[in-house]
Amino acid sequence: MRWLTCLKCDSTMKQISLFAPSMRGGGAERVMVALATELSRQGMKVDLVLAKAEGPYLEDVPASVNVVDLNASRIAFALPALNRYLNSTKPDCLLSTLRHANIIAILAKLVSKHRFVLGVREANTIKAHLENDQSTKERILPFLMKCFYNRADVVIAVSNDVKSDLMSCIKMQGDNIVVINNPVVSDAFYELSEASTGHPWLDEKSEPVVLSVGRLTRQKDFASLIRAFSDYRKSHSARLIILGEGEERASLEGLVAELGLTDFVSLPGFVSNPFCFMKQSDVFVLSSLWEGQPNALIQALALGVPVISTDCPGGSRDILKAGKYGTLVPVNSPETLTLALRDVLATKADPVRPRTDTARTYCRLEFGIQPVANQYLNALTGL
Repeated sequence: MRWLTCLKCDSTMKQISLFAPSMRGGGAERVMVALATELSRQGMKVDLVLAKAEGPYLEDVPASVNVVDLNASRIAFALPALNRYLNSTKPDCLLSTLRHANIIAILAKLVSKHRFVLGVREANTIKAHLENDQSTKERILPFLMKCFYNRADVVIAVSNDVKSDLMSCIKMQGDNIVVINNPVVSDAFYELSEASTGHPWLDEKSEPVVLSVGRLTRQKDFASLIRAFSDYRKSHSARLIILGEGEERASLEGLVAELGLTDFVSLPGFVSNPFCFMKQSDVFVLSSLWEGQPNALIQALALGVPVISTDCPGGSRDILKAGKYGTLVPVNSPETLTLALRDVLATKADPVRPRTDTARTYCRLEFGIQPVANQYLNALTGL
């Protein structure tokens, strides 16, 4: 059973602290920056507590948010410094994200002399992750989650799929889990989307551009997207841009070369502003094997870009309202993805565009930073 100190969103709310491993490029880190920014704007005193204060998203943290560097070489070594921070600063609430950091945050709560409300944010499905990653480290984490997650005051799941996984895989009680969407749509997001990409395929477009965004990892299954794009190019003119960095870069570059696509596929790496790329692309594709709640899919929708997504565990179906706002295809099916590319690009003007106009309004309401930040406040304060 959880306990919640009765806190109010006024003068008695002294401080909210957000805990993450770092500010390296990723959806979870971007969400924490967005929450810190909005909560600070609402008058809260906000600390962004990082195991290691590094990464490109540090540049996006406003001056009103205090960055605390625990200076730990690894997240597992951050516990002593986090405990000292909690006992000295005495925040009212601590919100953590990413599984390793969540475990450390719960341990800190158990040993800290200071009593505070702890929320942990779970952003990925467990079952699909384990089915696709058999490493010892990833297999140990669900065991640790089962031991410790019930010690948090509230667990925030980013989608109904994530909540279901928490209940079935680590036997959590549903009344300790709150589903809250990711806060990824804001005025600043729309302003950034108007910038120049600096990429000639978009700034000087001569043929349709397919875009995808994410870490270059097995989870994102960019290999299937590249194969689907290769088949599409056999009868249509187009180019593919994949933004992101990761351990599968070499294998993906090898596949691009093997398929003779070197002049038609671009992997620029991580970019701090992917939104202008989205705005200028002709279709956005999410090819993942599993997700939690894919931020990039939401952001592309919010910009009015036609989208194609795998019907993977973790929120895509919910986001697209079972196909109302975009095209769903089976996981790991390049052939079906090729057909979807043909359909969407062939009908880009009609009827896809009217559908995306409605999607923009939907995204502002469901994934806007202000309403989502208020839901986080309610979850953490028991209001």
